[in-house]
Amino acid sequence: MSLRAGLLTLFIAGASALAHQQQHQQHQQHQPELGPQPATVDLTAAPASSPTIPPWTAKLEPEPPRVHGDGKATRRPTRTVTRFTRQLDLVERDPDAGVQVEGTVIVRQDSSSSSSPSSSTSSSSSSDSTPSPLPSPFDNAPASIFKSPSSTNDACPTFMKKLLDDPTFKQCYPISMMLRTSTSFFEAEKQLVSIVRVLDATCAPDAAQCETFLTQAAKNLLDPSNCKTEYDAGQVQVTEALDGLRAYRVLRAATCLQDPATQNYCFASAVTNITNPSDIFLYSMPLGLSLPGASTPSCGVCTTQTMAVFHAATGDRGQQITGTYRDAARQVNTICGPGFVNDTATSAAGRAGAAAGDATTMLAVAFATLLSLVVLTW
Repeated sequence: MSLRAGLLTLFIAGASALAHQQQHQQHQQHQPELGPQPATVDLTAAPASSPTIPPWTAKLEPEPPRVHGDGKATRRPTRTVTRFTRQLDLVERDPDAGVQVEGTVIVRQDSSSSSSPSSSTSSSSSSDSTPSPLPSPFDNAPASIFKSPSSTNDACPTFMKKLLDDPTFKQCYPISMMLRTSTSFFEAEKQLVSIVRVLDATCAPDAAQCETFLTQAAKNLLDPSNCKTEYDAGQVQVTEALDGLRAYRVLRAATCLQDPATQNYCFASAVTNITNPSDIFLYSMPLGLSLPGASTPSCGVCTTQTMAVFHAATGDRGQQITGTYRDAARQVNTICGPGFVNDTATSAAGRAGAAAGDATTMLAVAFATLLSLVVLTW
């Protein structure tokens, strides 16, 4: 009898180890493959010219994980969000919002930043005939804002100045670089005409070619000879610049979507919607900001299409949307009904791996049951 008990104990221990190993493999198989997910949105606008990688850049490997000697990964700096609309302060008041609102945009110190009611009235006719300059990332702030106190040189400010002044960067006009960094972009959001001008400019260049340029720029930013020191130190502007570069493709696709019924930009409708400002929070998700718990996105075609773009992007583990999409999709489905948007994994390999893992589990259980019966009847 003691031999049977010993064999049974040995078998149970082996089965437990097998189940644990299978669960670990299943978890790994659920992870999507690295690399960009093929776009499902039509981005066929012809560029004015083909962007090229500038000579001052260098090919680098993807960013290595930041791990200290104690084996713990460095915590990313506190996420901040620009006041996308005049109603954005509801996030600060709402304890369920889940994000911290801070003034991180660089305010330009010029005469145009403040004007009296009389001057704005007198210049209204001239402003109608002469469009104001388009917004720019970081509002053309001095390059010194990219320097960390721990830096011993001006390598990062020099790199960022070259990037922001590069003709190809300006041609691509990435809206992802302005959502959290530009006061002038916030001002443009207040009027439908001005935000449409911005969207026309950002949606005109070829998305694939601009993505190539901006992805390489993101890798170059992390070169130790450029901004790696600032990024590791959590320098806010450098972190926001990197996030904007990496999120270009996703946000370009999302902000250029149009409502098929009205032919209006979905993003323009969201930022000018005074009745329900919640839709604008969707566009912060690719930058790593979760959808606030108190927000109630509208249940229309724009929400469906925007979430479809984000869902496709979750196949790329390098995109921050992978950490914000699932909870947001479930929240939208709670509001709009089950299945309104897709809240499942995008990776076919992950789903196949899950099915294979389930089959392995069933086989292990069956094998354990059979051997137990053999031992007990021995």
